[in-house]
Amino acid sequence: MGQINILSPQIANKIAAGEVIERPVSVVKELLENAIDAGADTIDIQLQAGGMRLIQVTDNGSGMTKDDLPLAFERHATSKISDFNDLFALHSFGFRGEALASIATVSQASATSGTAKEEKTWKYTPGANPGEAFEAVAPRQGTQIEVRNLFYNVPARRKFVKSESYEFGQCAELFSVYATAYPQVTFTLSHNNQLVYTTVGRDSVEDRFVYFRSADLQGHLLHLEEVELAPGIFAEAWMSDASVTRNNRKEMTVFVNGRWVKSKEINTIIENAYHTYIPKGRFPSSLLLLTVPPDTLDVNIHPAKTTVKIAHPGLWQSQLEDLVRDVIWKDRVALTYTPAALQEDDLDDKGLFSDEQGPEATDTPFSLDRQEGRGATKGPFPRSQQLPFTADTYASSQTPTFSSRPEVSDQRSSYRYEKNKNAASDHPALAHERPTLDIDPEANRGFLASSLDVAAEEPLDIGDLHDLQVIGQLNNTFILAQSKKALYIIDQHTCHERILYDAFMAQEKEEKVLIQHLLHPFPLALTPREKDATNRAILALRDMGIIIEVIDEDYSVVALPAVLVHVPNIKDFILEILDIFEENPRLTMAEIREELLTTRACKSAVKANWPLSHAEQHALIQSLAKLSSPRTCPHGRPIFIEISMNDLYLFFKRGSFPG
Repeated sequence: MGQINILSPQIANKIAAGEVIERPVSVVKELLENAIDAGADTIDIQLQAGGMRLIQVTDNGSGMTKDDLPLAFERHATSKISDFNDLFALHSFGFRGEALASIATVSQASATSGTAKEEKTWKYTPGANPGEAFEAVAPRQGTQIEVRNLFYNVPARRKFVKSESYEFGQCAELFSVYATAYPQVTFTLSHNNQLVYTTVGRDSVEDRFVYFRSADLQGHLLHLEEVELAPGIFAEAWMSDASVTRNNRKEMTVFVNGRWVKSKEINTIIENAYHTYIPKGRFPSSLLLLTVPPDTLDVNIHPAKTTVKIAHPGLWQSQLEDLVRDVIWKDRVALTYTPAALQEDDLDDKGLFSDEQGPEATDTPFSLDRQEGRGATKGPFPRSQQLPFTADTYASSQTPTFSSRPEVSDQRSSYRYEKNKNAASDHPALAHERPTLDIDPEANRGFLASSLDVAAEEPLDIGDLHDLQVIGQLNNTFILAQSKKALYIIDQHTCHERILYDAFMAQEKEEKVLIQHLLHPFPLALTPREKDATNRAILALRDMGIIIEVIDEDYSVVALPAVLVHVPNIKDFILEILDIFEENPRLTMAEIREELLTTRACKSAVKANWPLSHAEQHALIQSLAKLSSPRTCPHGRPIFIEISMNDLYLFFKRGSFPG
């Protein structure tokens, strides 16, 4: 007898089903797309136990006749195509005729459907006895698919299913993506008999974009109206402006011909458009709707149909990047303040304009940088404001404290022009010529205080850093300093980040994490996936001093480490920590602590485009000189560059440096 056997239809079907149905979200995707294909404008999804116990999708689409119901559950039965060439002219999601057959193979499924042309509606149960497969029910138009006890007959597959909250989070993410891209359809999602999402009253992409993603996008969405990139190729996009960014790409969404796809190539186009507008390693929140001729699109690559190939990408990629960049640029230009607007700042003869000149006499506009939240003149640069360094503003311990300066990437700061009284005596010739950016004194209290002032009293001992003299700031981002032998250009953010990181590490070794309970705990608005990440991270966060309380699915931060109490935008900081857990569920405790300390140091450090006083610049350098690793930040970025005087002399052809 030979060794080759023909598999039974039951085994073959289970194997094939494994390619299409991996977990509950796979079922939700297939049924949701079928409902859209059917022309439904109302889709209701109900889940129980993350979709493992029940997935029910109800729509008001075209429905099916009694004769079509059994055929819908047969393998390779479809109404979408009739010929192989139809694959290259698709106008629907489905085409293989495998989804319902695969679902019925690994679950207890049933379908109830009726059409506007029929008086009766029928419920069909695959696998039931012939006389019991059909049941007449109340008339209705549309289809309702029930999927119960997923993988009940495939125990091996159930082993790979994760927690209920994780599985529901996957389904909720898919739901939110499709609900945003299809504003003409009303969607509802319920879990364990509780309504989670509804789009009722939210009839635009903008409303749903903010509703499903984050409230910080309100008022910060840019829109690229539908435009033809090439013959038959159209694009429309919504994206966050440069002031709202994410630390990963999970909110970058692409639809091609109405189908949600995963495409690194298309995401890269969007990222390139943001180049120089947002920091490296940050990403926008975006939704791109791309329409291409069906004969240039191949979706028959993977059973999940999330991978596609588009012919002749060179025809439209560069145009799309240019158009997105143009939208971002126009948004930045729209923030420019004219001199007439500056007149409201009550400038007198010692300010930017004299009484004789008036605002009309100058053509120097004032632009507010939305990314950094910092104003900057395009004419003469304003002098740095000397911050009040007094004994009262310094803490007595070595525990770093932070100012309440606003996070420049996320908030609008209220800056005002004032006369530079402190600098007038040092630079009398300039006292009445240029304005000074003055910051609210409340925002400066404690800034760089205890993390730096102690270092100022101790000797420096790292190489040539011991005798550096501060020259000043370059572009409010770099500190220029000199020694007898070299010029140093120091990145103020990475410098302070390294200082804070080492301080946090020292605290961890001594286990001195001081926790401060909040008088007014603040809520965290979490998506289902973020809730799952929080549940997994909650004990690790408690060990780090971040205490989150959970009451009836409501999450609130009730306590923080003392060093984080005054960190601006603390909610965003915590959400980014949760992203770490969501993206890396297998992190060890040591890796978790490392990520938390690195993130905490980065978020707490001074940012680019922040004016620093001479004292603050000097204190940063002195603190840096104390460290054992002063050359790179925790992320590996360089802190300073050293240019020797000899190199400068040679470059300017002045011979060798005599010193």
